[in-house]
Amino acid sequence: MPNHAATGGMMEMPGARYDHDGRDVSAAAPLRVLLIEDDEDDAALLLLALDNAFGLLDSACVDSLAGLRAALSLPGRWDVVICDHTLPGFDARAALAAAQAFGNTAPFIIVSGSMSESDAVAAIEAGAADMISKDRLPRLLPVIRREMQKSRAASDFQLVQAQLRQLACYDEVTGLPKRDFLAAQMAALPGAQVAVALISISRFSHIGRSLGMAAADEVRAQVASRLRKSVGSAGVVGALEAGRFALLLSGSDPAQLADEMARISNETGWPLRIGEQEVFVGLRIGVSLYPRDNSQFNALLVQAALAMSQVKVGCRHNIVFFDPAMEMRGNARWQMEQALHHALRNDEFVLHYQPQVAAGDGAIVGVEALLRWQQPGHGLVAPSAFIDLLEETGLIVAAGEWVLRTACRQFMAWKGVGVRLQRMAVNLSALQFSDSDLVPMVRRILAETGMDAHCLELEITEGIAMDNEDAVFDKLRQLRAMGICLAIDDFGTGYSNLGYLHRLPVNRIKIDQSFVRAIDARTPDSPIVRAIVTLARSLAFDVLAEGVETPLQAQFLDGCGCGEHQGYLYGKPLPAAEMMPLLLQGACGIAGVYSPDQPVCCPPG
Repeated sequence: MPNHAATGGMMEMPGARYDHDGRDVSAAAPLRVLLIEDDEDDAALLLLALDNAFGLLDSACVDSLAGLRAALSLPGRWDVVICDHTLPGFDARAALAAAQAFGNTAPFIIVSGSMSESDAVAAIEAGAADMISKDRLPRLLPVIRREMQKSRAASDFQLVQAQLRQLACYDEVTGLPKRDFLAAQMAALPGAQVAVALISISRFSHIGRSLGMAAADEVRAQVASRLRKSVGSAGVVGALEAGRFALLLSGSDPAQLADEMARISNETGWPLRIGEQEVFVGLRIGVSLYPRDNSQFNALLVQAALAMSQVKVGCRHNIVFFDPAMEMRGNARWQMEQALHHALRNDEFVLHYQPQVAAGDGAIVGVEALLRWQQPGHGLVAPSAFIDLLEETGLIVAAGEWVLRTACRQFMAWKGVGVRLQRMAVNLSALQFSDSDLVPMVRRILAETGMDAHCLELEITEGIAMDNEDAVFDKLRQLRAMGICLAIDDFGTGYSNLGYLHRLPVNRIKIDQSFVRAIDARTPDSPIVRAIVTLARSLAFDVLAEGVETPLQAQFLDGCGCGEHQGYLYGKPLPAAEMMPLLLQGACGIAGVYSPDQPVCCPPG
């Protein structure tokens, strides 16, 4: 019979041990059994049966409540507790209560030859795993196995729960606490004022795209490590989504906090070693103050994000403290964004049309469709107030499709009443041009409206034309193959590659209005405009000058050989109905009406 210490000592294990399937279990963890039994023979028989069944035992046998408490206080956890029912001075119910009071969670199995059915039921209801009669002792082993499986399942479940809690509270890559932990910590920091800083790794998504997600994770981990080291015990560092971190720092003097943030930024922003290469990272930091700016952590984090959004990428001053005016601007921007969604849905956008005329006789050869917003309760909203937001939100793609469809329909409506126009010009934004559906969308609209592709001119900026050369060229080639005219808008404001410009399948260059407006009585000449016209003619491009406001400018452009003009000298952008009389007239008569330097009207700001 194996040697088991009566007070819980380890059993002796001489040599290798094998289970009933012949597997070596010498290195397996022993079954830890706590036996509550006052009869040595019964205890020996039970332990022998368990030893034969499980191979390795670590057991203790006690016969008093004091001994039970002593055994439960030993290091480690018992796998199973087996208790006789009738013991000197106490019974199994009392032992169960004592074990539960001591925090025991191991299955508690009662072995008895005299326990009544009612006592057995009461014991099981009190928490015992099972009751085995001594005359049916072979049931003990399957019950132990069953309870061990249940115990392991419960232990695994608790482990999974602990892991889920860890994942919920701590970032897997950096080990830093997440948002909820930081919110709880804010109130615990000493000092009357706490700075809540949002720290973002600039262009973090680009790191992932260029080096891979494993490298991006390593960047996060190294930046987190540096932040922890730099902040030390003075504050708490946490991890947020993507390449963002939050920092809580006590302090009452904003200037001192600004210096501390600058120090942390400098210590964290050194180049990182990722694999075999050195990676330079920039940080943008927005800071809000508790309780000055807000008392709620999430609100403070939003304010810090607003402040951080004011940091320009690449700027040396990469730390901005929150100001209430930012929130006002942010709220106004949010409200306008929502209003733009409503504008698309409720047909609040309208088109105004500005004439494009031939030099010399002023004959109207085309019109440019320009987007306007007739906002209920606000009137006509200037495009400068919403076009950038349309781009930023991506709404420009849907709005641009509406513009193109409406402009083509209007062209056909004018054609139906005898208006003779060579073209309708429509602007394409960078986001529209990058949309894979652009060419099919243009083809659909031309088919829907019945408009001749040769009468449509699509304008792109110089920046679009020079970006991603092969993809741009392919898309322009497809549009040109349909018969559509193409124009480069605002020419002269970018950095055109003349070799690439020569390859572009465009028809027209539009001189940016900033160059035209600079022509006045004091500077009646413009070498830049002359050079653009000469360049365009050498490449067989037509030329149109934008922003023509005075006869002096028109005369200079005529002398340069600029064939077409557009601007307030010939007419401001007008709704379709107001444009009709001018189109039926067919020309803009301006000769002798205006003095050389007198603008026709003041364009809206």
